[in-house]
Amino acid sequence: MLIVSNNKFKDIDLSFEIKEVNLIPDYLQDKFKKELSKIDSDIINYYFKSNDNNSIKYVLYSEDHEIGYSNIIEDNSYWNLFEIYIDQEFRELGLGTKLFHYILKECKKNKKTIRTYTLPSDRKAKNFYESNRITARVLIMEEKRANSRYRP
Repeated sequence: MLIVSNNKFKDIDLSFEIKEVNLIPDYLQDKFKKELSKIDSDIINYYFKSNDNNSIKYVLYSEDHEIGYSNIIEDNSYWNLFEIYIDQEFRELGLGTKLFHYILKECKKNKKTIRTYTLPSDRKAKNFYESNRITARVLIMEEKRANSRYRP
C-alpha cells in the first residue's frame, strides 16, 4: 500500500481518498443497515431512529466512486464510532483499517478518545476492532426479545 498523503493513498492499482462530508450516501448506509439487520433488526432500527445530528461523517472514495463510510457521534469526551462500512467488493484489502486509522488520527487531533459499538453476534466487527487494538470494556445486557435466537 502506497501512502500519498494523510487522506489519499494508492493500492491494488486504484487511488483512494477519505473525505469529511455532510451527508453519507443513502445507498451505502442502506447496504450497511441491510447487513446488520440480518443480525438484529430491532437494535439497528432503534439506533437509526435515534441518530444524533452532532456527527462527523467520512466517505472513502476510489476513483471518485463512494465505496465506504463512517459515522461518528461526538460528545464531551468521546468520538463514538457507530458505523463503519466498506462495500463488499472492496473488503479484505485493508481499506476498513485504513479508514479506521484515519479516524483515530483525527480523533487524537481533537483530544478525544474513540469508542466503537457492535452487536454481540457480529463476529466480523469484533475481530476487526480487536485487530485494531480496540477491546470490549462494557457489555450492555437487556431482556430477551420474543424473536431471540436463544430459548427462553
